[in-house]
Amino acid sequence: MELYVLADGWLGCRVTLRDDETYEISYDYTEENSGIVTESGTWEKTNDNTIVLTSETGTETVLNGESTPTKEGYLFAGWQTVPTVTKDDLILGVSPYEVPLGASSLYGGAGVAITDYERMGDMLLLYARWVEPTEIHNAEELKAMAEDLSGWYVLANDIDLAGENWQPIGKYFSNYETVNAPYWTYAFRGTFDGAGYSIQNLTIDVDGCKADLGGFENAAVWRNDGESLGGEVAFFGATAKATIQNGTFDNAKITVASANDATPYVAVVNGFDLASTVKNVVVNNAVVTVTANDASMQQRTGTWAAVSAFTAGGWSTTIENCAVNDAVVTLGGTLTKAHGAEYYVGTMLGEGYAFMDNNSAVGKVFVDVKDESAAEADGDLIVNVGGMGGTNTTQTNGKFSAEIDVKIHKPVGAATVSIGGLCGSQRYQVAENNVIHAEITTDCTLDPENGKLYVGSVIGSTNVPYCIVQMIFAEPNDVAYSGCRNNETAVTHNGEAVTRTKGEVLTVGGEPFGFIANGDVTDEATGTVYASNINEVIAEYGSAVPSAFLQKCVIVLVNE
Repeated sequence: MELYVLADGWLGCRVTLRDDETYEISYDYTEENSGIVTESGTWEKTNDNTIVLTSETGTETVLNGESTPTKEGYLFAGWQTVPTVTKDDLILGVSPYEVPLGASSLYGGAGVAITDYERMGDMLLLYARWVEPTEIHNAEELKAMAEDLSGWYVLANDIDLAGENWQPIGKYFSNYETVNAPYWTYAFRGTFDGAGYSIQNLTIDVDGCKADLGGFENAAVWRNDGESLGGEVAFFGATAKATIQNGTFDNAKITVASANDATPYVAVVNGFDLASTVKNVVVNNAVVTVTANDASMQQRTGTWAAVSAFTAGGWSTTIENCAVNDAVVTLGGTLTKAHGAEYYVGTMLGEGYAFMDNNSAVGKVFVDVKDESAAEADGDLIVNVGGMGGTNTTQTNGKFSAEIDVKIHKPVGAATVSIGGLCGSQRYQVAENNVIHAEITTDCTLDPENGKLYVGSVIGSTNVPYCIVQMIFAEPNDVAYSGCRNNETAVTHNGEAVTRTKGEVLTVGGEPFGFIANGDVTDEATGTVYASNINEVIAEYGSAVPSAFLQKCVIVLVNE
């Protein structure tokens, strides 16, 4: 497959299709490109940002979004400026000829310019790279996945990693967070298929999470990610639009002995992710232990960690039909330099914004944090802990059972501790139709005025600024929901039954509120009128985005 892009950037494209291929790609449409004739047919505009290619045989392919070409028996591995890329060409697992077509800001920014690439005439000629499945039989072949981060790998048998101190596959740079998958150069972006087999005795034992750049500062690829490399700790350190499926991790042991200036995401399967799909993956008998002391920190003013036995963190991850069995997840730490810190701990998810369905987890979660800092300036200590995750976006049809023990010592200053049978902090959407059992014990010494402890049978607290972010993506006059509903719970706190689904009560001016409305909005289905209260809510809780970006809509806060 060949793709042509005009030299001025995202003006249009010309594609050559073969009979056994289909093709989709993102682009920006301009009137000048209407009716471009190709060897396979004619491009015609059907609506904003959509073009249909009608081939000579009459079939149609809709071109939009971040879609990729497909070819039976192969995996697409990116657009290249040369017709053939071999493994010998790859540098640190990445093709130096790859063009990140479709890379853009997650917040709607323009695509990455392509003006630095060699062109043919007034157009850039790109070639699709295809990879075939590679069977993996042993630990050495498993480690070799780092040599091609866009590869397609299939386990051929169980693999025992006993005696190996595993080096995570895929790396995360902090500037990846606000851009989409094509920009995540050094993350794993391929497919890993366990084929029903097990990876046994995965062990990672590190003193601190700051990863060695290991040559990345001089990588001869399309961009230099610089010194912002993180230290994500998991089988896959970072993943982006990858597929991980059909495998088991048995008896993993992940240990991080101290914190430093990196932001640690620590888990078994993947550390930090963007838009990957994880399905039919099971983690059995994992032990994950993180010590988040700040004594070795030099730049950051407080420690930060996301810890779980499955996925530590990410954006728009899909997790389906997965399980964590008999996990033990522990976060401990002492604050000696600064009063502030931020922690997310759960059996399956740390701090993540994931679409989750039909998952289960059984495990124990321990958190023990002491503030012994003598710093004059206070800082917020934020702790989110749940039987499933530190946070949740959507988790449906799941089963979770956890023992949760939380000890926090910060007798003076600001602290917010949120604990739920499912999650500590609910963000964005709704948790529903889950079965949740949890025994929660707490021993928290907090400031009587500035310290807050929220415990709920489903969620500890609702993050209002994250609810408001939903309004960016809503349609005008939408009625959306955030919170929890239709969950079956059996949860205790220090031996007493927890009857509230959410621990926190949201108030404005001392009065509880149950929705956030940007403008007066009427629910056409029920006739309910929601009076605008966005200004009052933002004044009380703040907002992560300017009001000008918000649609006229309402977010109904459900706690059933």
